[in-house]
Order: sequence, then C-alpha cells, then structure tokens
Amino acid sequence: MAWTKEQEEAITRTGTNIIVSAGAGSGKTAVLTERTIRKLLNGESINKLLILTFTNAAAGEMKERIRRELKKSGLVDELDNIDSAYITTFDSFALSVVKKYHYLLNVPKNISIMDSSIEIVKTDEIINDIFLDMYSRDDFKKFIGDFCYKSDDNVKEVIKELNKKLDLLPNKIEYLSNYTDKFFSLDNINKYVDEYLELIKKKVSQINTPYENLVSLTDNKYIEKFN
Repeated sequence: MAWTKEQEEAITRTGTNIIVSAGAGSGKTAVLTERTIRKLLNGESINKLLILTFTNAAAGEMKERIRRELKKSGLVDELDNIDSAYITTFDSFALSVVKKYHYLLNVPKNISIMDSSIEIVKTDEIINDIFLDMYSRDDFKKFIGDFCYKSDDNVKEVIKELNKKLDLLPNKIEYLSNYTDKFFSLDNINKYVDEYLELIKKKVSQINTPYENLVSLTDNKYIEKFN
C-alpha cells in the first residue's frame, strides 16, 4: 500500500508519544495495523503491545491482517499469541481493567456492560416511576401543565438528554450535589440579573442610533406608531 508522508511518519516514528488526528475514512485502522506489524517484524512481542480501536470490526480486521503478515514472515510464536493479545476496543479493555481490580473499586467481579436497548428500557422505567411519585405534588402538576401539551413526554426527553450530558462529567454526583448551592445562591442570581441588565443596556444603546436616524427621516405620526 502506498502511504502518504503523514501516514508513513505515524507508522514509523518511535521514541516519543505521538497524537495522530484524522477524520473518518482516512485510514487510521490501516495505519495502526501497519505500525503494529512493523514493530513485530523488528522483534517486538505482541504480548507487550496494547492496541485499542473504537469498534469490534476494526479490532477483528487488525487481528486478521496482523495474522496474515506474521504467517508470511514465519513468526510462529507471535501467531500463537494473537488471540490472547490486547487487540480490542476501548470499552472491552476498560471492562477488563475494572474486572481485574474490582476489589479496589468495590464492584462485583462479574460486572458487565449493559446492552444499550436494556439501558433505554431501564431509563424509561426509572423516569416513569419518579414522575408517578412526583404527580402527588401540586407544584409538579402545575409545572407539567405549564410546559407540556397532552403528555409529559417532552419533559422526560429533556431529562434524558441532560443526563447524557452529565454522564460526560468526571464528577457527576458531586456536580449535582453542589448545583443548587452553587448556581441558585443569592450572589449568583444577582450576578446573572446584573449581566442581563447590562445586556439590555447594550441593546438599547445599539438601537438608539438607528432610531434617531429614523426620527430625522419620518413624520411624527409614524414615530408614534413605532414607539
């Protein structure tokens, strides 16, 4: 395969950490596979390499290509280690680390990744149970009445989207625990009010000049309507 200059550098550069930024379909998996093969041909052992991909398909493709190249090169010992080598997805590797050190994390050794379809069903069940309980409160019923039409589905969808974004935080529980005190304190509310008033003043200032120009070019009866 003919590699570009940048791909060749990503394949061959050693002795330092490197970051390769490339878009979809640019050949990242092929480059990583070639980099791995060249390391093995130069005497590195597959058991000493950690090779992670985003998808199972990419990991499988890498294993098969590496296997083919090792067969051509006669590296039989490395062939025997392919299936046990860490050529896998980020998710699978992270799960293996969690299982290995489960006793430090206080989680069961047989922990597994939940299927996305099960996650969706369970999330809906939890939200429905919470809403059912909340409907005993008048303020919640008023909230739903003010912001929903026919059903409360739109509020539930907003909550699920917010939860997805919160899951990206490294300290989700801490963030939520401190949210009210941090963002709804009197000082913080006054800060937002002051910022809003300043924004209004700025907008008014921006309107003044075109308004004065309008006054100079228009009869008073139109100005009265405009006001």
